[in-house]
Amino acid sequence: MATDKQKAEVLAQTKYINGLKVQRNRLIKGTPSHKAVVAMIKASELDLKKKRKKYKV
Repeated sequence: MATDKQKAEVLAQTKYINGLKVQRNRLIKGTPSHKAVVAMIKASELDLKKKRKKYKV
């Protein structure tokens, strides 16, 4: 079972990803900054998936 700290960490990362998605939606598709944000989202979501599995959140 996940501790409160681990749950908070997962929630914080989820909020971070959602913030990145908002930022991504404001950018023009195909620009370098858009591609960078998309790459950050993919990396963060992969990390979050691993944490959720590890902590069973």
